[in-house]
Amino acid sequence: MTALSHIDRPPASASPATSLIRASGLSRLFPLGERQFAALSDLSISIDAGESVAIVGRSGSGKSTLLNLITGIDRPTRGMIHVGDTALHELSENALTAWRGRSVGIVFQFFQLLPTLSVLDNVLLAMDFVGVVPVKQRSERAMHLLERVGLEQHATKLPSGLSGGELQRAAVARALANDPPILVADEPTGNLDSKTGEIIVDLLLEMVAGGRTLIVVTHDVAISAQLSRVVTLADGAIVSDIARAAR
Repeated sequence: MTALSHIDRPPASASPATSLIRASGLSRLFPLGERQFAALSDLSISIDAGESVAIVGRSGSGKSTLLNLITGIDRPTRGMIHVGDTALHELSENALTAWRGRSVGIVFQFFQLLPTLSVLDNVLLAMDFVGVVPVKQRSERAMHLLERVGLEQHATKLPSGLSGGELQRAAVARALANDPPILVADEPTGNLDSKTGEIIVDLLLEMVAGGRTLIVVTHDVAISAQLSRVVTLADGAIVSDIARAAR
């Protein structure tokens, strides 16, 4: 497979002495009848550039809510969250969308590829929305990405013509379209068999080796065992935060 060429963009704004992601006092409340349900409650966390972090816990513990706040998909009810020099909690919706397109690649559990577009066009569309990659370089970069994930022979196929593992690899290629410094994945192997899941995890870890920060929400112990840090949530709070020794 051909190595990826990186986009010319400024380096991450976080300095070596400062964590890339810094969340302080995060709470996210949702209406529940006449009461409010606290999906997250006064949670604080810092993640350094280049870390690979597993967010684990039972269903309803707040894992996906935390991921949505880190990626700017959702907003905290209270608290602050900074990524580099950007205060996500202060951005408008349009500014959040633009920031997310440049800064975060998201791999969803259910792929979320557009069914009427080819695999190649799904990757190209991510570039078209953001405009970071020069127009003349987009097709070449998209094919490089598909080659990197082993899908170059399926570039012209619709998502309906791919297996579950191939769909997830296509989702990884799309997440990398704009060369984001942060890659997040929400249960990336939840719908895959164990062998295909291992391929996806290996691919994500290769992205970390290339300098990205990886955050994975997972129930899979085999995945969390391969990441450099495991953060366990329960009832919207961190109950354990364990950094593994470097391998």
